[in-house]
Amino acid sequence: MNLASQNNESSKFMKRKVISRLHTIMKDIDKVKQDTTISSDEKKMKIKQLELKIEEGSKLCLLDVGALQENYSKQSKWLDAEAIDLNPQCEGIIKSDFFDFKVGESDVYDIIVLSLVLNFVSSPSQRGEMLKRCQTLCRQEGHIFIMLPRACLDNSRYFDHTLFEQMMESLNFDLVAKHDSKKLSFLMFRKAEKRKEGKTSFHKREVRNGTRCNNFCIVMR
Repeated sequence: MNLASQNNESSKFMKRKVISRLHTIMKDIDKVKQDTTISSDEKKMKIKQLELKIEEGSKLCLLDVGALQENYSKQSKWLDAEAIDLNPQCEGIIKSDFFDFKVGESDVYDIIVLSLVLNFVSSPSQRGEMLKRCQTLCRQEGHIFIMLPRACLDNSRYFDHTLFEQMMESLNFDLVAKHDSKKLSFLMFRKAEKRKEGKTSFHKREVRNGTRCNNFCIVMR
């Protein structure tokens, strides 16, 4: 193995270590936030201690899609974040359509954030294309964080948690964490090293029925 290859392998290894550590710390932070047995001041102190454990010097590249503000400026020591939106509302957000952003590039980001974005994409097929673009832009063992209204997964005539996880698996993403608040669903997926075999297209089909069901759907071809 030549020096360039050694450096490349070393870089990949370090990225895996940083991502794994980040994942663990974020889970610990979430546990602290949900802990009802400690005071607010105690929570803040524990969260600060956990954040100090994050390794510095090897930054992770993050893309925040549909950002209303620079959400990760406080994490600049360990995150190299880019934020994009069709119509930026504050300075520092790049004006860009996600479908035109970094066209032709791949394996760019360690983390991609879709926070209340998929549900605003105009059509089911475009939502599927957005997820496929995320697969292209996300590095191996990188992560995608997705936030959706719970109604999209819990009360859709054409969509649910199982179907969503199957779609992401078809794109080679494993679900590693999920959490529901009163109105929102938070999901985190990790990109696996090898493409999995199985279903690769998902058409509109009914998964539940009822007069109060909504019509949210993602189609993938």
